[in-house]
Amino acid sequence: MLREFKTALASVDSAESEDRDQLLMYLTKIMQIVGIENSGELLNVWRYGFPYGWML
Repeated sequence: MLREFKTALASVDSAESEDRDQLLMYLTKIMQIVGIENSGELLNVWRYGFPYGWML
């Protein structure tokens, strides 16, 4: 499933924050539905450019 997410994220052209946040919301909801607990930092790296854990 995360492989498909990676492909979808790579195809996003928009640099708009709102568009990217909306996509993250959709992907997070899909993860909840199919029972994936986390993206292994994939979504954070795509959105912010670094893993969230680096900030702690």
